[in-house]
Amino acid sequence: MTNRILRWAEEHGIPRSALIEPRDREQVERAAEGARVPLDLHDAVWRGVERTLSDPSFALRSAESILDVSSLGLVGLLAMTSSTVGDSLARSVKYSRVLKDDVVARMSVTDTELVIELWTSAPLARTIADASLFAFRHFAEKWSEAAVVPKAVFFRHARPDDVAEYERFGCPVHFGHAVDAITFHRDVAAVPLVTARPEVARYLEKTADLWIAQHLHDGGDLHGRVVDAIHRALEEGRSEIEDVARRLATSPRTLQRALAAEGRTYRQVLDEVRWSVAAPLVTSTEIPLERIAERLGYADGKAFRRAFRRWAGVAPVVLRRGGGPPEGGGPREE
Repeated sequence: MTNRILRWAEEHGIPRSALIEPRDREQVERAAEGARVPLDLHDAVWRGVERTLSDPSFALRSAESILDVSSLGLVGLLAMTSSTVGDSLARSVKYSRVLKDDVVARMSVTDTELVIELWTSAPLARTIADASLFAFRHFAEKWSEAAVVPKAVFFRHARPDDVAEYERFGCPVHFGHAVDAITFHRDVAAVPLVTARPEVARYLEKTADLWIAQHLHDGGDLHGRVVDAIHRALEEGRSEIEDVARRLATSPRTLQRALAAEGRTYRQVLDEVRWSVAAPLVTSTEIPLERIAERLGYADGKAFRRAFRRWAGVAPVVLRRGGGPPEGGGPREE
């Protein structure tokens, strides 16, 4: 998406030199060949466009011309050739780290709704958050040729003075929440895509799986790789160290020793990941606590509530009523 917004900016009279430093140009050019652009650089480009245009709403105002499936590469093509809106959204989320590994995307499905969250250590630039969440509706409608209206949208950024462009979502929009998220009614998952090519999607999915396997150990520290592996294990309802070690092509004992060398334990990292998933689900969705507990690999809701109280200092039901995580909330030693 970084190169796409740069091209769009050039089309609107903003030269690349006004948005990226000379030292960053090579990194951006490499992105055109499949490399990932760090979130801070991606963030700086979007903020630069906003500043130059003096238009904080440009991402939504010009969404249709900015959003281009080609800028999403392999993930975009995989989503477009999926059979249904539900399959498309699920694959977009599952393989989002092919595009960026510093934004954690998660999807939850209940009996009544489908929820997608974008979780980052620091709030996304308003324009990035706006475009990212609108993209889910935009592409779903474009590829299905049907109305795919969200149920609700949640942003971490504060409510702007002018909210007119947010009417494009066609649903209630909330600001100042714990996580950027978009929810749909469950029935949109079954809407077929006119762009579906199941055999192509299967091939692209294998390619995406291969990419992830090849890049799992490239760069980054052990902690980041373990966090990524735990996230993927939780998606399959697993949390055991044996399963995570297998994903990292190592043994549980070796993994424990490596974490200990960094002053960590597997339990600490697991709690960290569980908190990052649980906090937005508790504060920004209506997903039953028992369902959240199951998703996080807990045997029952009681164990989840006990752990959540240790992390947040309050019970999940209290935090859900409050609408946001407490200051300093997070994993704590027992």
